[in-house]
Amino acid sequence: MLTGTQTLPRSHSAFAVPRGASLVVGSDATVANDRLMDGSTDAEAVLVDGRRTVYMSYFDVGFIASDDWASLNAETLLSEIRAATNVDNAARSKAGYPTMYVDRWITPPRFDARRGVATCMYAMHDSRGVSGDNAVALVLGRGGYELLSMFGVDPNVDADREAFARYLDDFTVPAGQRYEDHAPDDKRAPFDLPKIFRGESGGGQ
Repeated sequence: MLTGTQTLPRSHSAFAVPRGASLVVGSDATVANDRLMDGSTDAEAVLVDGRRTVYMSYFDVGFIASDDWASLNAETLLSEIRAATNVDNAARSKAGYPTMYVDRWITPPRFDARRGVATCMYAMHDSRGVSGDNAVALVLGRGGYELLSMFGVDPNVDADREAFARYLDDFTVPAGQRYEDHAPDDKRAPFDLPKIFRGESGGGQ
């Protein structure tokens, strides 16, 4: 379990672990991921902070255009997330994990063009009757993006939302690899931001 500021093994981004929380990276993150998430996310790092768990996964796909962000429909996206979650429930049930159900938006999809960060947050519950939330962020960089996915079960949704905002503040893409460092001859991803946010490119939620 790591504390302090850590460099992540794939993205080489820095993450400042909050006081009282712990981080695992590399092969330890894979083990933690398999135990906590039935192996459905290939995480490079896993943060455990009380009632919140954050999975960090890096995708080296190239620079992602954000020009078509306005084409993303929030209600359509929620329906797509709900449908994908329902499909995954068969594997969860077979593996002995609780099945999950998506309820509503807490924070609809937003894109901060200045920071190159797309976020959303939705309420969930599982087959045991446990309620929680899932916050998702795509931190865009020059050569790819980091997916941060937080699962929280704090009864105070605002506390989870504020905690996730702090985690994003604690995540730093290295100089020269930030979204604003993009150069015209950089490799470009074969899809745009709305498509990746919907999970159509093999990443996303």
